[in-house]
Amino acid sequence: MTLWDSFWSHFSSSDIFWTAIWWLALCGVVAWLAHAKGQHRIAFFAIAFFFSPVVGLLAVMAARDLHSVTDAQEAREEFRQLLGPLMLQIDGIRGHLAVSSQPPKVTPAPAPSAAPPRKVAVTPPPSETTGPRTEPALVNGASPS
Repeated sequence: MTLWDSFWSHFSSSDIFWTAIWWLALCGVVAWLAHAKGQHRIAFFAIAFFFSPVVGLLAVMAARDLHSVTDAQEAREEFRQLLGPLMLQIDGIRGHLAVSSQPPKVTPAPAPSAAPPRKVAVTPPPSETTGPRTEPALVNGASPS
Protein backbone atom coordinates (compact mmCIF):
# COMPACT_ATOMS: atom_id res chain seq x y z
CA MET A 1 0.00 0.00 0.00
CA THR A 2 1.41 3.38 -1.02
CA LEU A 3 1.48 6.50 1.09
CA TRP A 4 -1.24 8.02 -1.06
CA ASP A 5 -3.55 5.03 -0.57
CA SER A 6 -2.90 4.92 3.17
CA PHE A 7 -3.76 8.66 3.46
CA TRP A 8 -7.07 8.34 1.62
CA SER A 9 -8.01 5.12 3.40
CA HIS A 10 -8.62 7.13 6.60
CA PHE A 11 -11.47 9.07 4.98
CA SER A 12 -14.81 7.71 3.89
CA SER A 13 -16.18 8.64 0.50
CA SER A 14 -18.95 10.69 2.09
CA ASP A 15 -16.38 12.75 4.02
CA ILE A 16 -14.52 13.53 0.80
CA PHE A 17 -17.77 14.37 -0.98
CA TRP A 18 -19.00 16.77 1.72
CA THR A 19 -15.59 18.41 2.00
CA ALA A 20 -15.63 19.07 -1.75
CA ILE A 21 -19.18 20.46 -1.54
CA TRP A 22 -18.24 22.83 1.30
CA TRP A 23 -15.03 23.86 -0.49
CA LEU A 24 -16.97 24.78 -3.64
CA ALA A 25 -19.68 26.53 -1.61
CA LEU A 26 -17.13 28.68 0.22
CA CYS A 27 -15.42 29.47 -3.10
CA GLY A 28 -18.84 30.57 -4.38
CA VAL A 29 -19.29 32.84 -1.34
CA VAL A 30 -15.89 34.41 -2.06
CA ALA A 31 -16.89 34.95 -5.71
CA TRP A 32 -20.21 36.49 -4.64
CA LEU A 33 -18.44 38.89 -2.25
CA ALA A 34 -15.99 39.87 -4.98
CA HIS A 35 -18.87 40.56 -7.37
CA ALA A 36 -20.56 42.66 -4.68
CA LYS A 37 -17.40 44.81 -4.51
CA GLY A 38 -17.31 45.18 -8.29
CA GLN A 39 -14.35 42.84 -8.76
CA HIS A 40 -14.05 39.98 -11.24
CA ARG A 41 -15.82 37.04 -9.62
CA ILE A 42 -14.22 34.27 -11.69
CA ALA A 43 -10.73 35.41 -10.74
CA PHE A 44 -11.55 35.42 -7.03
CA PHE A 45 -13.31 32.05 -7.34
CA ALA A 46 -10.12 30.65 -8.89
CA ILE A 47 -8.00 32.15 -6.10
CA ALA A 48 -10.28 30.61 -3.48
CA PHE A 49 -10.45 27.25 -5.27
CA PHE A 50 -6.73 26.78 -5.85
CA PHE A 51 -5.33 28.36 -2.67
CA SER A 52 -8.20 28.07 -0.17
CA PRO A 53 -11.42 29.91 0.60
CA VAL A 54 -9.67 31.63 3.51
CA VAL A 55 -7.01 33.09 1.18
CA GLY A 56 -9.76 34.08 -1.27
CA LEU A 57 -11.67 35.80 1.51
CA LEU A 58 -8.57 37.73 2.55
CA ALA A 59 -8.01 38.75 -1.08
CA VAL A 60 -11.61 40.01 -1.36
CA MET A 61 -11.23 41.94 1.86
CA ALA A 62 -8.05 43.57 0.52
CA ALA A 63 -9.65 44.43 -2.83
CA ARG A 64 -11.19 47.82 -3.46
CA ASP A 65 -14.90 48.47 -3.78
CA LEU A 66 -15.13 49.48 -7.42
CA HIS A 67 -18.78 50.49 -7.12
CA SER A 68 -17.76 53.73 -5.51
CA VAL A 69 -16.89 56.24 -8.21
CA THR A 70 -13.67 57.53 -6.70
CA ASP A 71 -12.19 54.07 -6.15
CA ALA A 72 -13.02 53.04 -9.71
CA GLN A 73 -11.45 56.20 -11.09
CA GLU A 74 -8.33 55.71 -8.97
CA ALA A 75 -8.05 52.09 -10.08
CA ARG A 76 -8.37 53.10 -13.74
CA GLU A 77 -5.79 55.86 -13.30
CA GLU A 78 -3.33 53.48 -11.59
CA PHE A 79 -3.87 50.99 -14.41
CA ARG A 80 -3.18 53.67 -17.00
CA GLN A 81 -0.04 54.80 -15.19
CA LEU A 82 1.15 51.22 -14.89
CA LEU A 83 0.55 50.36 -18.53
CA GLY A 84 1.06 53.84 -20.00
CA PRO A 85 4.54 53.28 -21.47
CA LEU A 86 3.51 49.87 -22.80
CA MET A 87 0.39 51.33 -24.42
CA LEU A 88 2.50 54.06 -26.05
CA GLN A 89 4.76 51.40 -27.53
CA ILE A 90 1.75 49.41 -28.76
CA ASP A 91 0.22 52.57 -30.29
CA GLY A 92 3.56 53.31 -31.96
CA ILE A 93 3.68 49.82 -33.42
CA ARG A 94 0.08 50.11 -34.59
CA GLY A 95 0.82 53.48 -36.15
CA HIS A 96 3.88 52.10 -37.89
CA LEU A 97 1.94 49.12 -39.20
CA ALA A 98 -0.92 51.34 -40.33
CA VAL A 99 1.45 53.62 -42.22
CA SER A 100 3.44 50.82 -43.80
CA SER A 101 0.37 48.83 -44.86
CA GLN A 102 -1.06 51.70 -46.90
CA PRO A 103 -0.20 51.68 -50.59
CA PRO A 104 2.17 54.42 -51.70
CA LYS A 105 0.54 57.58 -52.96
CA VAL A 106 0.88 58.08 -56.71
CA THR A 107 0.65 61.63 -57.97
CA PRO A 108 -1.16 61.87 -61.28
CA ALA A 109 0.73 63.14 -64.30
CA PRO A 110 0.00 66.76 -65.17
CA ALA A 111 -2.63 67.21 -67.83
CA PRO A 112 -1.19 68.10 -71.25
CA SER A 113 -1.61 71.76 -72.10
CA ALA A 114 -2.94 72.99 -75.43
CA ALA A 115 0.21 74.95 -76.33
CA PRO A 116 3.41 73.01 -77.08
CA PRO A 117 6.36 73.76 -74.77
CA ARG A 118 8.62 76.60 -75.90
CA LYS A 119 12.15 75.89 -76.95
CA VAL A 120 14.75 78.20 -75.47
CA ALA A 121 17.90 78.81 -77.46
CA VAL A 122 21.03 78.55 -75.38
CA THR A 123 24.02 80.48 -76.69
CA PRO A 124 27.48 79.83 -75.35
CA PRO A 125 29.31 82.76 -73.77
CA PRO A 126 31.77 84.57 -76.04
CA SER A 127 35.31 83.31 -75.75
CA GLU A 128 37.93 85.66 -74.43
CA THR A 129 40.74 85.67 -76.93
CA THR A 130 41.63 89.31 -76.60
CA GLY A 131 43.09 89.27 -73.07
CA PRO A 132 46.13 87.51 -71.63
CA ARG A 133 45.70 83.83 -70.87
CA THR A 134 46.06 82.82 -67.22
CA GLU A 135 47.05 79.41 -65.95
CA PRO A 136 44.78 77.69 -63.47
CA ALA A 137 45.88 77.88 -59.85
CA LEU A 138 47.45 74.90 -58.13
CA VAL A 139 45.22 73.18 -55.65
CA ASN A 140 46.94 71.45 -52.74
CA GLY A 141 50.19 71.52 -54.64
CA ALA A 142 48.91 69.35 -57.50
CA SER A 143 48.75 70.36 -61.11
CA PRO A 144 45.30 70.54 -62.76
CA SER A 145 46.03 67.92 -65.41
